[in-house]
Amino acid sequence: MGPEDSEDPVAHYIQVLADKTGSLIATSARFGALMAGCDPATVERVTRYGEARRCRVPVGR
Repeated sequence: MGPEDSEDPVAHYIQVLADKTGSLIATSARFGALMAGCDPATVERVTRYGEARRCRVPVGR
């Protein structure tokens, strides 16, 4: 589950953090929409928005 041999371990770690953050934001947005009684299309829209808001940290700059 770690970085590939040719992959920068720090870049891999940052990517894992970004993916986890995106999942957390997307799930929070989804549950918020569900609890608010939003229609299924809105629930999907806010879930996609949460996934898009994942952490983006430049590495190696």
